[in-house]
Amino acid sequence: MQEGIIESSITDEQVEEFVINDGYPAAVFPISCVLSGSRSYGLHVEGSDRDYIGVHMMDTWECLEHPNFRNMPIVIRRSFNKNFEELHGTKGADISLDSFELWKFIDLLLKGSFVVYEILYMPAIHTDPGSTNLLELCRLGLTNRIGRAAKGNALHDWRRNRANRKKAVMAYYRLCQAIFFLREMDFEWRADVLFDYMKDFIKVGHDIVEVYKNPTTRQDSLDKDELIHVPLEIEHLINEVDKAIMVTRLPDQCPRKILDEILERVKRTRSSMI
Repeated sequence: MQEGIIESSITDEQVEEFVINDGYPAAVFPISCVLSGSRSYGLHVEGSDRDYIGVHMMDTWECLEHPNFRNMPIVIRRSFNKNFEELHGTKGADISLDSFELWKFIDLLLKGSFVVYEILYMPAIHTDPGSTNLLELCRLGLTNRIGRAAKGNALHDWRRNRANRKKAVMAYYRLCQAIFFLREMDFEWRADVLFDYMKDFIKVGHDIVEVYKNPTTRQDSLDKDELIHVPLEIEHLINEVDKAIMVTRLPDQCPRKILDEILERVKRTRSSMI
């Protein structure tokens, strides 16, 4: 998403209330929603847009409908401007919401998608009290696949455009995040904490992040020296991810007992909504 501009007169509380009450369609039941993106990572500049991600439950009868005839998509993607008016696409958006239907969320959980870790660990702007135990079960079902997700981000997204500063910053960020989770078995989203944790490995990384956080140089491509040193550091971080995967106590797959409990709880919750 491109950087938007949000007027300072609009408070975080107003935006959050709008996202939960109006961003979600009336036909769905929000389970949890968090602020994601540069504002939560500490990589934002003044005027950066607000990106929210969440998990919701579709009406049970709607869920039972044939996928081709459902009124509600399994993934909600909506964008709004600073006046809370909905936009078609993300261009010029100041607020975005990406929310995943519960079954889709479970699929992403099993794949080790970063969005699942963020929804489960980052400070929530909304959590359904009745879903607390389900979310805790999902945390118990997390695996070492976060390492593969981080490597995939670096090897595919960043390598396609090595000169892109934002992609390089996010490659550093995701790799450090994966190493931290695999080693400490805890999820950290604050960029300054992650980069300090890996400071012995990312000398150049610190510099490119500082340039990225400067509004006047945020869009600058990597310079010649950075293009030489950044790939070396990223490759080193990938090696550290591989080492962390080998020694972590996290399993390769969600334990069957935990997965069965998650699926059973989802079915009971859906049944109660009929």
